[in-house]
Amino acid sequence: MTTQFEFPPLSGSYGVGVTQRYIKTQRQDPHAPSTNRELMVNIYYPAQTDKNTLSPYSQEDIADVQTTFKMFGLDEQQLAQLKRVYTHAIPDASTLKTDKPFPVIFFEHGYVGCLPSSYTAICSELSSHGYVVIATAHTYFASKVCFPDGRSIATAPEKYSVSPEQMPAEQEVWLADAHNVLEHITRYTNDPHDRFYHYFDINRMGALGHSFGGATAYLLCSHDTHFKAGIDLDGSLIGVDSPTDLKKPFMFVWAENTIRFFDRSDEELATEQPIERIRLFRKAFETTYHAQAPNIVQKTIPGLSHGGFSDRLVLNELLPEKNSKTVPAEKNYLYFMATGNVEGFATMNMICTMIVDFFNKNV
Repeated sequence: MTTQFEFPPLSGSYGVGVTQRYIKTQRQDPHAPSTNRELMVNIYYPAQTDKNTLSPYSQEDIADVQTTFKMFGLDEQQLAQLKRVYTHAIPDASTLKTDKPFPVIFFEHGYVGCLPSSYTAICSELSSHGYVVIATAHTYFASKVCFPDGRSIATAPEKYSVSPEQMPAEQEVWLADAHNVLEHITRYTNDPHDRFYHYFDINRMGALGHSFGGATAYLLCSHDTHFKAGIDLDGSLIGVDSPTDLKKPFMFVWAENTIRFFDRSDEELATEQPIERIRLFRKAFETTYHAQAPNIVQKTIPGLSHGGFSDRLVLNELLPEKNSKTVPAEKNYLYFMATGNVEGFATMNMICTMIVDFFNKNV
């Protein structure tokens, strides 16, 4: 009998559905100036399904998911086993009949080679507690964006900023993407012919993201009155002088090993990256990590590494071979993909509980 691997049970009251929407914007795509920017969005939502129902992991083609998690350190055996992993997010499950719309959380993935579905554990758990989660795949940054007509655009590192000083300009692209998505979901919830008619509470919105996406969540809260509160998962704010300028409730959740990474001297870190880059990232980290204000919450997850906010944390426990769980120390970029020496299910539960409790209080 073939073994199947199941994500941890949802702790909320609702079953969860997930669907995708295609969005063509009126903006020129900075990475392909001859075309308008196109996006795909995953929508996780409370659904008319038993919350213990199972569905194969990821809506995207499994080969694309395998490519993403190969970057996260999975070996060939683990990549093959991804085909036998099941989650509680059911594709295109029927929406609930409800008298009251659900609050909305925008989720922003990490900078390079991620997918919205790489964070299925967090997005599904939020939806099981009564939130609609809008997770945008940022084209040319997500590992692969597949459009309804069969076209696809893979991640394109050659198009990214080679210098972190240029990252704020890329952040503006992500912010514009989010605003385009907000325009479209507002149309969906106002359209009596749409399955999400009166389903989204646009007056109760939050922002959540990981790494570069966490910084995007901060900027969404800073730039847009729709977003009442936000959470940044292990993302330093490059180009932000003072996080305390934001007066909305905001939480930074750090991986302990990220903090330890920056405990090392500039000279030690400069053996791996240019000293100017190290200094800029250190300044961004220290400005963010030490921000103190009544509206700001700072939390740390013991033993966790940067990649542990993704589904990689859960997959460590699901897949029998765990030899990539602790990628060797900080000597290469894979450090940022590692999850740390933690128990996956318990730690993901800790992360999700922090997120749900914070949004329950502030959105």
